[in-house]
Amino acid sequence: MIEASAPETLHRMFDSLPGERICVILRHGGEIRFDAMAARSRSIAGGLAGLGLRRGDAIGVWMANTPEWLQVFLACARLGVLAVGINTRFRGHEVGELLGRSSARLLVTDGWHGKVRSDDIFRTIAPSDLASLRAVVVAGESDPSAWRPFDLMPLDRMFNATRQADEGRPEDACILFTTSGTTGQPKLVVHHQRGIVMHARDVAAAFELARPGSAVLQIVPFCGAFGFSQAIAAIAAACPLVVPPIFDAAEAARLARAHCVTHMVGTNDMLDRMLAEVTEERPFPNLRFFGHANFNPALPDLPARAEARGVKLRGLFGMSETLALFAMQPATADLERRKLSGGIPVSPSGRARVRDFASGEMAAAGVSGEIELRGPSLMSGYRQRSYARGVHTGWVSANRRPRLRHRRRRLRASRPYG
Repeated sequence: MIEASAPETLHRMFDSLPGERICVILRHGGEIRFDAMAARSRSIAGGLAGLGLRRGDAIGVWMANTPEWLQVFLACARLGVLAVGINTRFRGHEVGELLGRSSARLLVTDGWHGKVRSDDIFRTIAPSDLASLRAVVVAGESDPSAWRPFDLMPLDRMFNATRQADEGRPEDACILFTTSGTTGQPKLVVHHQRGIVMHARDVAAAFELARPGSAVLQIVPFCGAFGFSQAIAAIAAACPLVVPPIFDAAEAARLARAHCVTHMVGTNDMLDRMLAEVTEERPFPNLRFFGHANFNPALPDLPARAEARGVKLRGLFGMSETLALFAMQPATADLERRKLSGGIPVSPSGRARVRDFASGEMAAAGVSGEIELRGPSLMSGYRQRSYARGVHTGWVSANRRPRLRHRRRRLRASRPYG
């Protein structure tokens, strides 16, 4: 059970979990316990502090889904440092722009990003985007010449187990996500530790992740709000995370079966590809929850096909500004509702309302308008901006994509607000 009085910093939450429990299950069957993950994160935090990183600094984290990603992120939380999540599918221009706009002082990366080497990508970054960068830390093998003129340090040699660095506070900026950029240049969304911890507890409770026998398959990246929200919720519940570095449908299907996975979140095309890899009528007998995002409109029949094979989909809603998994469809709803994005806020204090575009007043039921959301997972603001619309009142506008209109109506009808 997740206690309501759980600590409001990530490192205190993590350190309070049962150390003997399994935190991460690797794709080839290795396991890492919570106490080992905590110890490694302390050592990395000590090493980062030894490099001069301090509260308020930013670090680019450009890594696949690995235990090291979580360890580096937790180390940042211990220091009060901002972790900038960088998608491994980004190429030089995108990586450079994000490093420059976030003023990252350090880049932590690994050697391979799918079929492309990160050092090869780094060579293509414009020097002007690297003005704030001071050093690069690499997990795994890499070509030292690719990172010049920066100092290159292997992650395994940066540990400093003797230096205590647990200085993070609940109000510290902790993680940065980029928005999709559908309304212009992508925004840099920042969340603080208190909100992340509160949201993780809410999601863990709503998804019943603390139920005995639960296990989560992490098929979406840690670097985005979707995958990040699932991973931190699993950690809050001391629920094992099965972590393949990248998504491969056949491998994901194998891992789900081998480790009796009970929970997944992912896009509809991810699930479609996983189901195509297995022939059994009910291929994932332990799966209790698949929270889906409808990214591919060409799969309208997937919810019915999946349910016929024992996979009961539940639509989700969220965005970078509120963290993902902000709302989900009820388990008791019929398929026609559950297949829709949207639902009921997972937080008891979460609220949604719709404002009429024309009048500026609250919209009547069934009327499309601008959705406004409130809850503990609300962002602390946009980096490099002095304001974020609505944050000072406890509400944030979600009017970023025209396709959200049907979600507005569903959220409006599903939950009262005040």
